[in-house]
Amino acid sequence: MKKRGVAVIGAGGIGTLRAHSCAQIPQVDYLAICDIVPQKLDRLAESVRADIATTHYEEAIRDENVGAVVVSSDEENHHGPAALAAELGKDVLIEKPFVLDLGEADDILAKAEKSGAQVFVGYTQRFRQRYLLAKQAAAAGQLGDIV
Repeated sequence: MKKRGVAVIGAGGIGTLRAHSCAQIPQVDYLAICDIVPQKLDRLAESVRADIATTHYEEAIRDENVGAVVVSSDEENHHGPAALAAELGKDVLIEKPFVLDLGEADDILAKAEKSGAQVFVGYTQRFRQRYLLAKQAAAAGQLGDIV
């Protein structure tokens, strides 16, 4: 299988989960971590044995070893890293919400279309058993009228 590097932008709760997941995937052979808070950055980079740790997302995303990017920064800071990744043709997973402005969304998608990058939104909660069961119950009419 093709191996590839991943940059995780944001070392908060979700970024930490994503970085640890990436560190466990055999096909991920390079891991770049980015956060603006040096203490969080250092702690996460050490725990996942990151190849690089930086406070500048541009450095992590532009790294030639990085082929995919996870954007898990604060919502108001999704556009910059996601747009850069898309522009460079690097696949990008953006935590929800995608962005806070429709113009920013259009910009990311236009760059991805031009470069061939794939863009995904991290709606991973929908795969949790409790939500799947609730969806099944609603579809089967077991919950009555939902208003």
